[in-house]
Amino acid sequence: EIYFGTMLFRLKDRLEVWLKKDSATPFLYDESWGGLISCGCTYFDCGGLCTPRCTNLVNPPESCPALANTGMNFGNAVYNDHHFHYGYFVYAAAVVAKHDPSWERRWRQRILAMVRDYGNPSSADQSFPVARHKDWFLGLSWAEGIRPAARDWSQASISEAINSYYALYAYGSSVDAPFAQGLKDLGRLLAAMESHGAGACCHAKKSSRIYSGGPWHQALGGWRKYIIPNYDAASIVSGSQLVPYTPVMESYLKPKWVVEHFVHYQEECEKDGDCVRAGQSWPMCLEEAVLDP
Repeated sequence: EIYFGTMLFRLKDRLEVWLKKDSATPFLYDESWGGLISCGCTYFDCGGLCTPRCTNLVNPPESCPALANTGMNFGNAVYNDHHFHYGYFVYAAAVVAKHDPSWERRWRQRILAMVRDYGNPSSADQSFPVARHKDWFLGLSWAEGIRPAARDWSQASISEAINSYYALYAYGSSVDAPFAQGLKDLGRLLAAMESHGAGACCHAKKSSRIYSGGPWHQALGGWRKYIIPNYDAASIVSGSQLVPYTPVMESYLKPKWVVEHFVHYQEECEKDGDCVRAGQSWPMCLEEAVLDP
């Protein structure tokens, strides 16, 4: 219990670094696209000799470095990967809310701003779109935001997308509020759609008629061409489809697919000298758990 209490305190402390009003890299509301974006941080630590800090101004908002650099924070200012990144915040907030409801009530409006940015359940909300990244036809999501894509549309991690929608469900399940049930329902729907879309589009056999020609990857099938170009290492492509480890992954990782993919993932990692050093071998543990509960 002492260890858990310490970890809960640390989790709250790290969330507040981002949520508090005087954050070194505050969030801004963008009226043009109806979204929450990060100011960004021009990081400086004297080459490791002084306390790290952000050297940029945050007021006026036009001073924020992310607004002038679309590559900062993985393109957060142009809505790239919002569901991935904000999903981690929302999931962490759900964990805290379950064990410390008073903390959640204190920060609720700021947490809901992230929720509404990528998983808004209400079309009556004029400040944010409904489910910003979701493709309602394919069931999958697109991560690229408003930045011109390098090659069509893209999404580098289907598992992170699933986790982001599961986070909505988890948060809705952890709070006592009028919006809770609707958020739970939307989170379940979006996560289920993403998982089903992954099975249909990404875990399809090479003989499937869905794709014809083009690059093929064991983890993504013909979907490999929609992965951002700098994800060239095969082991990184595989590892990116298996994180983070949250309960919803159980419905996503079908044993039949894992049996086939695990062997290829091992081969990819053995060929790639950076696989272990970069931590890309750890996701294999998740697949091993599916194969041998």
